[in-house]
Amino acid sequence: RDKVGVRLSPHDAPNGGNTYYGCKDSNPDPVYHHAIRTLDERNLAYLLLTEPRWVGKHDDSPESDPGFQMPLMNLQKFRGEYRGVMIGAGGFTPTSSYSAMVDDDDGSSSNGGYDALAFGRWFISNPDLPERLESFHEHKSKGGGGLAPPPLNRYDRDTFYMNKPDGYIDYPSLEFEKFCQTGSPTENDKIEYEGMVLGKYPLLEQESVGTSLKAAKVEDGPGSKL
Repeated sequence: RDKVGVRLSPHDAPNGGNTYYGCKDSNPDPVYHHAIRTLDERNLAYLLLTEPRWVGKHDDSPESDPGFQMPLMNLQKFRGEYRGVMIGAGGFTPTSSYSAMVDDDDGSSSNGGYDALAFGRWFISNPDLPERLESFHEHKSKGGGGLAPPPLNRYDRDTFYMNKPDGYIDYPSLEFEKFCQTGSPTENDKIEYEGMVLGKYPLLEQESVGTSLKAAKVEDGPGSKL
């Protein structure tokens, strides 16, 4: 109780996203509505819902991946069924994460109810992703003023799920970049930054990836209570 989290990937994906591991059902919405209503009674630490926006055949091109521009679906379908902490995952970008964390002019939340967001691919290539996103959010909150946010390391899809250091420990952090410009390595530095390589991966400006949630139509699902 309250120390266990559950992840579900409701897979009805008419927007072109993939199903997960071939999981299919003739009538998925009632199945997941029942599951989520039941989980609501279990006092979980959190429920993580994956949005069906991942498109595998475009996964190697973050600049043009259509999954980054697809609307939310599962939030609108299932938020009303679950009163606890709900985390959203799948296809979020710096811009859409910012839109999800600010209020609209009328005081309603842009994302309609996710309490937190999860990242996968961008976290692999950016070990300090929270700091980069925080800088981007601050920049956006000031109307684009102040210091420009740092770019993202572009992930290399070909290195995912491999048994080599390439693509896992060699993506550089911002601290490592500063260290390369100013520091002489101590033994602790060598341990902390082991494997990181500066300049190996292309950089992408955070605002160039995907779209904002405000620009994407949010699809209402049957049974939505929002």
